[in-house]
Amino acid sequence: MIEYFVSGSPSLIVRATHVFLVQVLSAQPGPWAADVEPTEKRAVDLSLRIERMFKGETERAAGDTVKTTVEQWRGTISRTFKLPGPWSGASLEPGTRYVVFAAGDGAAAELLRVPTLVLPESQAVPDVELADEEDSETLPLAAVLEKAIGVADRLGFLFTDYLLERHGATVLSIPKQFEHVARLLESPKLTNVARNGLLHGLASAIDQGRAVAAVEDRFIRALFRLLALPEAGPFANNIVDVYLPGRIARRTARLVFRSAAQERVRAQQSMSKHAGSHADAIREWLAREPPELK
Repeated sequence: MIEYFVSGSPSLIVRATHVFLVQVLSAQPGPWAADVEPTEKRAVDLSLRIERMFKGETERAAGDTVKTTVEQWRGTISRTFKLPGPWSGASLEPGTRYVVFAAGDGAAAELLRVPTLVLPESQAVPDVELADEEDSETLPLAAVLEKAIGVADRLGFLFTDYLLERHGATVLSIPKQFEHVARLLESPKLTNVARNGLLHGLASAIDQGRAVAAVEDRFIRALFRLLALPEAGPFANNIVDVYLPGRIARRTARLVFRSAAQERVRAQQSMSKHAGSHADAIREWLAREPPELK
């Protein structure tokens, strides 16, 4: 079970007091009624079975059935917009499974009635399981990240937020620990959602001065490696125009690629495919001091 908790954390896994995996057993929806324009609202009597408790304890346990009444909203216009209520838009067909994140100390029925967020099983279970295994099996960070690489094609935003919240200080200050994060970032199988979360989170932390120089250098090399990775193609423009320019202003190519001259050559090859003023500046930075081939 996940033990790590910080109130107000940016990570949903960390700030939740309870994380349930539930299955819909039955749903009895009431009629739709007009609510604040442009929405309608209905109440739904739900029977849910708790399949698993990833975090927190209540008077109910895995295998128990909980009856509760939730509210759902829907729009009355063709334009798509964010609806109120964590259960809005969720299919309540029997057999459907959801991961439910809640905050509080009430009974299970109340926590499930008005949770923080409800996500389909496929969008949350792989991420939450990694956090659960870290505490349940007392895994070191390297082992957690090795497991993450194994399920990289199923990860979403939840795990990357959790990783940076719980272990950010460690991976940003210890290059050997950061290497495991870099390997996950560079994994060809990593989903776009998870890769985007890692890129944004790491870049923000490094820009705030939270990383040692060796970690920033490894992050820069990871950015060049991503440029050569077809699976990371959707991020290429942002890497060239956003992520690299500020970093190359702080670090010289000779420092970033010390003892990695061949990698510098590959970075130059990757940059040959990109155009624009930022790309020109990066190419000039790479060539400013000739690499010392080992």
